[in-house]
Amino acid sequence: MNEVNPHSHRYIYKVWTIVLLCVGFSFHSSAQLTVTPSVTLGQLMNALMGQGLTISNVNLNCPTNAYGTFSCAGPCGLGIANGVLLTTGDAINAIGPNNSTSTGTCNNVNYVDPQLTAIEPLATFDACILEFDMVPQCPTLQIRFSFGSEEYPEFVGLGFNDVFGFFITGPGPSPGCTPNFYNNTNVATLPNNITPVSIDNVNDVTNTQYYVDNTNGLEIQYDGFTTALTRTVNLCPCATYHFKVAIADAGDCIYDSGVFLDFIQCQNSFSATAGSTPAGCGCTGT
Repeated sequence: MNEVNPHSHRYIYKVWTIVLLCVGFSFHSSAQLTVTPSVTLGQLMNALMGQGLTISNVNLNCPTNAYGTFSCAGPCGLGIANGVLLTTGDAINAIGPNNSTSTGTCNNVNYVDPQLTAIEPLATFDACILEFDMVPQCPTLQIRFSFGSEEYPEFVGLGFNDVFGFFITGPGPSPGCTPNFYNNTNVATLPNNITPVSIDNVNDVTNTQYYVDNTNGLEIQYDGFTTALTRTVNLCPCATYHFKVAIADAGDCIYDSGVFLDFIQCQNSFSATAGSTPAGCGCTGT
């Protein structure tokens, strides 16, 4: 009996996707999601970082078409209104409606990121990686994201475990501020703080409470995506941290995955208040 090769079927789907894209597309849909691809680094970081955060040493290792900013004019189903989109293909492929089960762009980039491959050894295709240093003026930071993919639901458990990671390096939280407490620590996990976000870890069978079936969805093209996941990270105020946000295809480059990153912001940021005390002992002034 001849076995069916899932790769061959994926390439057939890919051809149909290219035909559909050639018919026509725009950078915004008649629904709610708008994507602006290939923005400058300044625009990218302005869309990602809130007040109380000082950013430096920004480096983007990502094909030009694979990243951008996004916004939702109404309810997109993501639970995130605007922010940054990093993908393993073409950023505009995220725009709905979901009229294809096989949308994808191969950027023909092979790259081994040690943190991503530690989660999924096959995640070496079409990586998109954003790195930067950050000094927070606060003790806690809120990180919020949604991970979506065209791999859903057909290729769950078949070796196409596309993965996303948000890695932090730096001292531990105050008051101790222990050096090297975070060492490429992945905070892109489920609320149990253990399970990484990937195709095989969140889907219509596993961890279903965090999975959204986007069949016939109007706003997003991806066949499925996670609910908006929030992580609160305890930090040492005024210390320097290195952040790396990375996403990659596993198994092949055919179908796109993407991560929608919300505005990263300080929680309980420090503030200063002014006060005065009248001078005593025969002096004048305050």
